[in-house]
Amino acid sequence: MATKPSSSSPGLRLKLEKELTCPVCLDHYTNPKTLPCLHSFCQHCLEGLPLDKKSETYYLSCPTCRHRTEFPEEGVGAFPVAFTLNNLHSLLERTSNPQEATSCSDHGKALELFCETCDRVICVTCQVRNHKHHEYDLITDSYTKDCLKLRECMSPVEGKKEAL
Repeated sequence: MATKPSSSSPGLRLKLEKELTCPVCLDHYTNPKTLPCLHSFCQHCLEGLPLDKKSETYYLSCPTCRHRTEFPEEGVGAFPVAFTLNNLHSLLERTSNPQEATSCSDHGKALELFCETCDRVICVTCQVRNHKHHEYDLITDSYTKDCLKLRECMSPVEGKKEAL
């Protein structure tokens, strides 16, 4: 059966809030950018950081790890957007109401299944009516599988991050 993401796990919500907080301004990220050291900051926070100059090149020091990065000629906007942080923030906003996050908007029943075919959570009525021949699994089982896949994907990134 599905667990309520917000009300039953306040510790998880606090951890998510912390991950979505810029370490410079201590607010939710606004247009987050990722530095080569893989730390992320709001674009406006990066724009306010002091630059070091060596010869004709400017360098930016990461506020978290102090890794020096060559400042792009195009400015801070040239650093890649931290899409994952934007997506997590969007998800957090959508799940701020636990009842809304655990009930089907069409049938009012508990969201217990994850339709692999449609990539969405569904209730039993949705499964019978609209997803009859689709691949689906219990939300908890699907979550466990996705966490394992995510850990496998993150392993090489963590190794590179440690090497920096």
